Amino acid sequence: MDAKIIILENSIELTGAFKSILEYSKSLSSECDFTFGIQRNSKIENNLRINHFNVFHISFLEIRKNINILIYLPVLIYNTFKILRYVKKNHIKVMHVNDIYNMLGVMSKIFIPKLYLIYHIRLLKSSYVSKLYAFWGYLINRYADRIICVSKTASESYPFNPKKMSVLYDSLSIDPDIKSYHDLKKIDTIDLYYIGNYIEGKGQDWAIEAFSRALETNPKLRLTFVGGTLGKKKNWQYKKDLIKRTESLNIQHLVTFMDQTDEISDQYSKADIVINFSENESFSMVCLESLAYGIPLIATESGGPSEIIDQGIDGLLVPNRDVEKMVEAILTLSQSKKLRKKFSINGPIKVKDKFDLQKNSIELLKIYRDGI
Repeated sequence: MDAKIIILENSIELTGAFKSILEYSKSLSSECDFTFGIQRNSKIENNLRINHFNVFHISFLEIRKNINILIYLPVLIYNTFKILRYVKKNHIKVMHVNDIYNMLGVMSKIFIPKLYLIYHIRLLKSSYVSKLYAFWGYLINRYADRIICVSKTASESYPFNPKKMSVLYDSLSIDPDIKSYHDLKKIDTIDLYYIGNYIEGKGQDWAIEAFSRALETNPKLRLTFVGGTLGKKKNWQYKKDLIKRTESLNIQHLVTFMDQTDEISDQYSKADIVINFSENESFSMVCLESLAYGIPLIATESGGPSEIIDQGIDGLLVPNRDVEKMVEAILTLSQSKKLRKKFSINGPIKVKDKFDLQKNSIELLKIYRDGI
């Protein structure tokens, strides 16, 4: 096992980006020796320890409106030298940065030009101030040896160097023992699940509006949210606002708000339909997981989901921010056992064909080996 790789991961809670790189790393653990550079006290550390990965703590500091550049730069420089000492001591040859906004990779490459630098583009230009995204894109184009885009949508968000860039979808390993939804186990309620962290733009607000209107036609509907706030005050406030909105609509007794959980498969097993009305998605791990578990799915045409779902074959796509179409889709799917069964059968087939972890891991391993 001579392929030593360090992965820089900013997440402090479970996110789709982290789940994806974790699955790939587990798949390649017999070929590569992985170390994860993460925040101290990050909630993802337990997932890494359980899977026997090395962990290196870094005090990441993101650029935000309320952070002075004079604070950001010294911290970035300090972290760069800290991580470079670790890289040299452990003879690491490849650095894989799991998002566009982490500039530790660029800084490390400047000081150690022989370090093989990979950047994983998981967010769209519209997720950030466009000038910042363009600046980060410029630096990554210049210093990265390889650029991995999580979807074609992500690859088109900035003119990344085509000689360095490749599209590699997030992938899952399909458990052959997974029983798909199409047994249609109950008839008393139709449980809609919305799995995703509470972040403005993730679409939970649209879900509440669409759910409240759909209830007027189908009173069997119930809605459950599952997600975390990533330790950010603005996300917690957003969650509080969502709860208040259900109260103002007098539907609070039909809506459940759950915290994030590592036992996410249990939540999928309880869902009759998964909805995802995000306004901006470079990919969507939730959509992928829903197909894999055979859970009928409705998502917005917000980027990545359009590359995952075949309309009317394994899910329903609705226009972004269109409440009327969201209501229509919820009612169509909730009232048709035949359509739910069709989606449930076709979902796992799609994942096995297009998003198979073992097959796509070979492509990532080829990228790693270019740097060994």
